[in-house]
This record gives sequence, structure tokens and C-alpha cells, in this order.
Amino acid sequence: MANGKENTNTVLIVKDQEVSLKNNIVSMVAKNNLLSKVVLLMYMSKFLIESILGLICGLFLGITGIAPIGLLLIALDLLKIGDYKSNLGAILFLNLFPITLGSVYDFYKSKQINFTLGTVLLLTIMLGSFIGSKFVVGDKAILSTKMIKYIT
Repeated sequence: MANGKENTNTVLIVKDQEVSLKNNIVSMVAKNNLLSKVVLLMYMSKFLIESILGLICGLFLGITGIAPIGLLLIALDLLKIGDYKSNLGAILFLNLFPITLGSVYDFYKSKQINFTLGTVLLLTIMLGSFIGSKFVVGDKAILSTKMIKYIT
């Protein structure tokens, strides 16, 4: 339980620092000094890198039908963007949305969808994802970040 509290406190501290960083950037830009422009450029480049990674992953997904989630996690880790478990949470969050809606529509128009198979996979993957998350987060988490990186 102490581990869960430490993780929660760490997340809160990181969130507070991020809000503080954004407030500092806004105030520095208002002062119009060189340092403020450098910090703003660094913050914008992080957003640009994240956007380019998303676009590349989306193209890969649309072309192959394979979500490059493991590759995205590795890229974010190598580029030192966020911590590993928060990035994993962000990727699970994006899977809540129909990210393949455009591709599915094209396949639907071509009558190339096996809805029975898709439904069975959807339900069992949802169940497996729920069970798997119990190994990573919460009071009874048994997999460390190092172990998760090894698996992915």
C-alpha cells in the first residue's frame, strides 16, 4: 500500500511541477527574454515530437492493421518523454477512442470485415486488458517498470 501512495504522491508532484513549468513559461514569454524563447521552443519541440510519433504510428496502423504500441512506448522512453507507466497509461487511454474509425469505414465499404471474429476479439481483449492491468498498477502490482520494459 505504501508503494501505491508513493506512486500517487509522485504523480501529483510531477503534475504540480508540470503546471508550475507551464506557468513559468507563460510569465517568461510575457517578459520577452531569450531564455523564455528557448524554454518555449523546447516545450513546443516536445509537442512536435509527440505529434510526429502519433502520425507515424497512425500511418503504420492504417497500413498494417497492427498498432505499434510497443514501438511507441520504446520511442517515448528513448526520447525521455514522460515516465514509462504514465506513457503506458496514456496509450491505454488513447485506445478508448475509435482510432481506426477511418480505416474500418474503408474496410466496411469493401465488405472486408468479419464482425463475429471482431466481436469475440474485442470482448476477450477487453477482459485480458483488465486482468493484465492488475499486474502493473494498484496495491497488488507485481511487475516493476523494468519487467514491463522487458516484456514490451
